[in-house]
Amino acid sequence: MTGKDGKGLSGVSVTVRNESTGFQSVSITNKEGKYSFIQLPLGKPYTVKAAFVGFATQIKTS
Repeated sequence: MTGKDGKGLSGVSVTVRNESTGFQSVSITNKEGKYSFIQLPLGKPYTVKAAFVGFATQIKTS
């Protein structure tokens, strides 16, 4: 995750949810704006939501 200046945003809450199964996991970005999820179950669709104070929450589904 990056800001308008292109620098990484630390502390962004990133939630991934499998809409078919209800499985959900949360990760927080590091100082470089990177995050990861380990062992996500197969299947779709997944919704990814990113939330950070002072920014609009972003939601994507695929």
